[in-house]
Amino acid sequence: MNTSNPTEDQHFVPKFYLKNFANQKRYLEVLNIKEKRMAKNRPYQGLGYAHYFYAAKTGVQDNISQQIEDWFKPMENF
Repeated sequence: MNTSNPTEDQHFVPKFYLKNFANQKRYLEVLNIKEKRMAKNRPYQGLGYAHYFYAAKTGVQDNISQQIEDWFKPMENF
């Protein structure tokens, strides 16, 4: 576990899943449901995440979130 450089932005939608929907420039078209319009295209890496999502208390850094990130990391490189 790498606690000296913790992973803060933890994806609840895996990046390896999102990239399959991205265009050749690695961007996704985004629908803003509240405003009922298409939003500006965004890189898939910047979608579907929250700060310390896997922590015992979401948003608060802990060792649990880093252990889960270490477990997921090899799968994100597909």
